[in-house]
Parts: sequence; C-alpha cells; structure tokens
Amino acid sequence: MRRRDFLPALAACAAAAQTPAPVERKGRLKQCVTRGVFARGTSFEDMCREAAGLGCKGFDLIGPADWPMLKKYGLVPTMYPPGPGGTIPDALNRKENREALEAKMHAAIDESKAAGVPNIITFSGIAREWPMPKAPTIAWPF
Repeated sequence: MRRRDFLPALAACAAAAQTPAPVERKGRLKQCVTRGVFARGTSFEDMCREAAGLGCKGFDLIGPADWPMLKKYGLVPTMYPPGPGGTIPDALNRKENREALEAKMHAAIDESKAAGVPNIITFSGIAREWPMPKAPTIAWPF
C-alpha cells in the first residue's frame, strides 16, 4: 500500500470509529437511566453513548433541547421532565393554578406526542405549607 492510499484509508477508519453502532436489543427489558447514574462532569453525549452501548432504551427526565442527542444514539426520552404540571406546593390541587397549568400540560402533551415521549410528570400537590410543618407529638395515655 502506498502512502497516498494509506492516509485516506486511515481517515475513513477514524470517521467510522466515531459513528455509534446501533445496539441489538432483544426487547425483553426496557431499562432507562437518568443523568444521576453517571459520573459528575460526564458530557451528555458520553452518557448517551454509554447508555446505548449498554442496551438501555432511553433516558428519564430529559428536556426537549436534548432529544436530538438521544435520537442520535437510538435512545428515547422516556419521561418529560417536571414543570408543565406545576411544582409540589403549587400544583393542580389549587383551583387558581388549574387554568394556567392545563395550558402548559396540553402544550407538553403535544410536544411529547410529536417526539414519541410516552410519559409526563405532574404533581397533584400537597398541603399549602412548604416545607411541611413538623407533625405534633402525640402523648399516648399509657
């Protein structure tokens, strides 16, 4: 092989090595991960590459901005992140929040449907005090 033939062949091999190969999934397990299972400082692309290499189906709690990266590695955004359904103290349990939250949730549902995201997180809410007040101590009669 001549040098003129070797260098282009070497460049083609390097380019092919960077393209992720799809993982053959058997379909029995549909394991997903979150960013929290990876070491701090790991780039999202490295997380996706590793998850795809391990045969994971997708990532939970990943926002729309990162969905193209998931698609690149054959992963699915399995759960829309919290937000459109309100927060724990200010959710659907308050009548005054329902109209605004309903509009946000419908927008998130439409966006999720278009991207193939099967789940959206919402909160029904809790007591008005947040954080929760300390429960009173009960003295038993015995």
